[in-house]
Amino acid sequence: MSTTVRDLGVPFMRRVTPVLLLLACFPLPAAAQNLKKETVDTVKSAIVYIQVKRQLATTQRPTTSSGTGFFISAAGHIVTAHHVVQPFVTLNHLSYPAPVVDIRVTANSGSQGQKVLKARILAVDDKNDLAILAVDAAGTAHLTLGDSATLFETTPVIVFGYPFGERFSVIQRGPEPTVTCGRVTALRHDDRNELTAVQIDASVNPGNSGGPLVDEQGRVVGVVNIMMGNSSVNFAVPTHLVNALKRDLDLTTPVAGDVPLTITSFPSRAAVYLDRRRVGETPLKSLRVAKGLHELVVLKNGFDSWMAERTVLAAEDLNVALHAHRGDRVRIGQPLDSDTPEAKEQGAGPQPFETGQSLLSETFEDAGRFETWEQSTAGGTRRTWFVADGAAHQHESDQYLHAIYLGDNTWRDYTFEADVKIEDEHDDSRAGLIFRESEDGFFLFRIHKETDKAQLAYHRKKPFGWFVLEEKPVGKDIADAWYKLRVQAAGPHLRCFLDNEPVFAAQSDLSGQGRVGLYSVESKASFDNLKVLETKPAAEPPGQTPESGGMLSFWFSDYFNLDSVWWAQHEQGSKQPAPWYFCPGGAAQLHADAKERTCEFTRYHLSDFVLDVLLSLGKGTDEARFAIVFRKHNNQIGSITFSRAEEKAWLAVSRNRNEEILQEASLPVDFFNDVSRVELVVQGDTLRCSVSGETLLRYEGNALPGTAGRIGFSTAGVPLVLHRMTVSSVQR
Repeated sequence: MSTTVRDLGVPFMRRVTPVLLLLACFPLPAAAQNLKKETVDTVKSAIVYIQVKRQLATTQRPTTSSGTGFFISAAGHIVTAHHVVQPFVTLNHLSYPAPVVDIRVTANSGSQGQKVLKARILAVDDKNDLAILAVDAAGTAHLTLGDSATLFETTPVIVFGYPFGERFSVIQRGPEPTVTCGRVTALRHDDRNELTAVQIDASVNPGNSGGPLVDEQGRVVGVVNIMMGNSSVNFAVPTHLVNALKRDLDLTTPVAGDVPLTITSFPSRAAVYLDRRRVGETPLKSLRVAKGLHELVVLKNGFDSWMAERTVLAAEDLNVALHAHRGDRVRIGQPLDSDTPEAKEQGAGPQPFETGQSLLSETFEDAGRFETWEQSTAGGTRRTWFVADGAAHQHESDQYLHAIYLGDNTWRDYTFEADVKIEDEHDDSRAGLIFRESEDGFFLFRIHKETDKAQLAYHRKKPFGWFVLEEKPVGKDIADAWYKLRVQAAGPHLRCFLDNEPVFAAQSDLSGQGRVGLYSVESKASFDNLKVLETKPAAEPPGQTPESGGMLSFWFSDYFNLDSVWWAQHEQGSKQPAPWYFCPGGAAQLHADAKERTCEFTRYHLSDFVLDVLLSLGKGTDEARFAIVFRKHNNQIGSITFSRAEEKAWLAVSRNRNEEILQEASLPVDFFNDVSRVELVVQGDTLRCSVSGETLLRYEGNALPGTAGRIGFSTAGVPLVLHRMTVSSVQR
């Protein structure tokens, strides 16, 4: 078990009821905790001790950890917790990419007949913290999966595993298993009444993760995965989630050998990387791949990356569609093409478009119908919306985005309106209407309590962030009262009305069609009288074409995982892109040779911005260098370089490959081989760079690149991990 407290456990504490606490206090008869010796021996023969070796990104040194698993088939299939075999480690509250290089399982650990086997990962469910491994062995003793639905509070349960791993090993033998008894203290369900976790009071320690939770008949009713410090509040994943993960696997046949994999792409001649190793370019025919889970990356200059974890168990043809970089669509800082100056000067607001037949009218009388709408909390499936007293409500007041969607992704031109009320006391409460929601993002017309403003914004899903397109004071305090919000979308033209008064007119090609929805953050918002009406497309004004949306302010972040496909990656002296390693622990450049490797953000071109990035650098070589590039466009580049050899950092501008150093400073202490937070503020002809809160460089002049361009990072002679990045507009 690599961690003692996981996020899944925290919300559960809020929902513990006094009834369950009382149940936990009643002792059980001792006999109810006893297993027959034959049952204990059967379970012990089917569990395995798991040792995982990883390569830590920053040091390139191996690191090891251990956990528990158990056979679920005679063909060598093993269930464990995903975090036992995850490709990253957590150190000092930060995650570091650490590719798994070897997994060994020991059957009958601690006995004279113990056997060590090499294992491979077959499938993972990181959301529910499950993984299935396989070893090349047949005839293994295995356990039967029981039904977690038969459990109730006070049901006796037993935990099998290898707590503290090698600490209990002896010469040439692994640790012997530990058996602890307990009972079910709570069953945790989501709001759809699906069992999500089994809470137990049996003793659980680091190393127990992935072990079976069994009933008195020796049937598996859960997979141990969470311990809450030294408390008696521990958790296991219910078995129906294991059944869902193994559904597409053939458990009757040992997993051995390799299979052919054919990879094509559009466009073709894209580089293909398998498990961080380049294996050719598309079309790639009959590549031999060992059966199991693999990391696949397909790259081509000028296109977003394609990255995936994929289970390959049989011959497969994989066709990858690459998407061209979309950075030129949004240049941060350009004005939005809105109403004419004459109209603004006269105070004339936008006139409503003509509407037609009603597509939907909803007063929220039918709660069952409302339950079918798709809910999303911070991108997840947790449901927080409900219907009461003929209105829709979002009852949680936290910093997460709560949304619920209805309609069709093909909806294009429509008027969407609803009454909105913010009931919470948070100053930062926001609520409003979502429209033209698609895979990429959505427009949002909202009221904001802290500023007493109405705002027209665009929310980008990947990378997660916001652009405020227009904003306007409401003219009164936004209090506990109903407001009628109406938005109209017709072609590229957008209209917004508050209490039937015109507020905004804009045009943008950020999204041309999509669903509608309701939105709430930091507010217990309520919605009523929802309508969606057809809108006739607006005629295009003569001589005008739609412009990309400009921004009054913006904010977005990247946490560097397999969804971070918008990075262009290059290796010095090569025309082919070379991938950095992306996983939930961050983005890592794993090499420490002299080659310069660059990773550039392509989604937006930035002019004035605040860049805040948390990174870790390895010690590297004596010639180690790290650089941040900004406003990179055509033949000009701004950069800040940190050099270990010269013990300096400097600001430079390169034009036509001629570099001019504008300012220098001493290298921050322990910058290499340490964690640093770097903040870069660029506004017009001024620049400020800080490292871990201390100002390093401050420049004001006329030599900075004057256009919007890419931001990015480069290294030479040192491995690097990017943990998280936030980019926002400059505070004015």
